[in-house]
Amino acid sequence: MALIPITVLTGFLGAGKTTLINTIIKQKDTDENIVILINEFGDISVDSELVLNTEEDIYEMNNGCMCCVVRQDIVDMLEAIKKANDEKNMSIDHIIIETSGLADPGPIVQVILQSAELQEDFVIDSVITLVDAKNALYQLAHYKESIDQVAFADTIFITKKDQVDVETYNALVHELRAINPYVQLKDLDLKNVKMTDVIGLDLFDRALTGTEKLVEDLENMNLDHDDHHHHHDHDHEHCEHCDHDHHDHDHGDEHHHVHHHHHSSGIDSFSISTTKPLNLEKLNQWTSRLIFTYGNDLMRYKGVLYIEGIDDQVIFQGVNQSFMTEYGNPWVAGTEKTLLVIIGKDLPKDKILDSFEKDVISH
Repeated sequence: MALIPITVLTGFLGAGKTTLINTIIKQKDTDENIVILINEFGDISVDSELVLNTEEDIYEMNNGCMCCVVRQDIVDMLEAIKKANDEKNMSIDHIIIETSGLADPGPIVQVILQSAELQEDFVIDSVITLVDAKNALYQLAHYKESIDQVAFADTIFITKKDQVDVETYNALVHELRAINPYVQLKDLDLKNVKMTDVIGLDLFDRALTGTEKLVEDLENMNLDHDDHHHHHDHDHEHCEHCDHDHHDHDHGDEHHHVHHHHHSSGIDSFSISTTKPLNLEKLNQWTSRLIFTYGNDLMRYKGVLYIEGIDDQVIFQGVNQSFMTEYGNPWVAGTEKTLLVIIGKDLPKDKILDSFEKDVISH
């Protein structure tokens, strides 16, 4: 059975999440079954009452912040959805998890990545963050939750653009780029939004539409890079080599670039590019040390890895202390290259890059 995509929809209070959901589900194709998971901070869910006016299946979680209090409930509810999908032949096409406006989306993604059972049935489509153009600059300056929501996003949609002047809008874009320079950034008209604008984007790990698009994403992330290369399609599968097998081979010439962005909020982002094949065992050791040392300060990391002895791209995708690896497309001779992006809080960039150079690249 095909994997069920999950879109995580986040954004600070008042950004327009409920308006967005109400709009898109009214436009949905009658043949599509979309399940909405709603979590509001507090005992009374005002937003969910608005959404309950629709005919969708609504799963409400009102006993606290989804990202820190009811993580196991997420697993239970997804498993219940899967059971209903199988036993009642519901043919669920998509799931949207709307977080509380005060939620950090990272743990939501992390709990899905940590569950091997969930990964057999579900795939993270995208982490979408709505940003209120009118109030976002104040929120980013005063609430760490709003910064986290921007840092974790695959796509940021700016709402209420018509309520601010050009200077304010440009300042907001600059601020968002400073926090997450690699994110897709778009304006969104909540009155005219279409379901296809926010559903089925496949931005988290490109598992559904092909990993060649992930390579394009990474190469466009302000990296120094060679011309784009086209790759053959390859089935999506778990990379067992990344967990067990080790390889030792000679190494080619190295092509190594590092780019760094730092924001006054403490969010760091930097990227690594090298054409030298990576030793799998040393890479695993380096990754384990990185996660052990920095934990939840390691917010997002993603990459396409060139591992010696493996003929395919290895797709590397992580949130906080959880990550996954998969086979991508087979390498085309001459195009082999590692592209890795890291975003986190107050990370010692030079120390991390030096350790990658010393412990992974240099042998």
